[in-house]
Amino acid sequence: MDNSFAMATSETSSVTSQDQTYNLVPSQDEGAGKEQQHKARRGKKRSKSDLSDDELHEERKAANRRSAQRCRLRQKQLIEDLTVKADLLKEQVDTMQRDKALLKSQLDSALAENCKLRLESQQTMMARSAQQQQPKFAPNAAAGGMKFFPNAGLLANFNNSNPPFAIGGDGQAAAEAVLRQALFSFS
Repeated sequence: MDNSFAMATSETSSVTSQDQTYNLVPSQDEGAGKEQQHKARRGKKRSKSDLSDDELHEERKAANRRSAQRCRLRQKQLIEDLTVKADLLKEQVDTMQRDKALLKSQLDSALAENCKLRLESQQTMMARSAQQQQPKFAPNAAAGGMKFFPNAGLLANFNNSNPPFAIGGDGQAAAEAVLRQALFSFS
């Protein structure tokens, strides 16, 4: 067997390979660098290659237990949060249903009032229409009788013998037609 490794004293332990030398014990100069390396490795996990199969199995089981516990806690918290949210939503649904019932009753009363007002309006319009359709007569001195005008309330006594303007012949009939049209446009 080739003895390519040589051991030095404990103070300056080093391993020599064919071309390389590795120091096993740090010298005084390397001590400061070692502390920095130790601080840098402080948060690192232990190498799993150093553990036996049984230790790896136990470590994995412990990690699984911790993970399962965290999962159960998250699930429990989620269920509690969802229960609280469901209760709030039920309260909102109840409130909205009460508001809906109130609004429906207000709508029903408004619709009933609207129907009542519509009937009153129709009755009033029918009464006005009946009054307007009753014949009203204006005295006509030239004919010696009465002449029918549907909107006689707007007309002053129209006396053909004393018209406000003088129109002769067929022009008088045309003037009466213009007056009637003007009167109907007001009604």
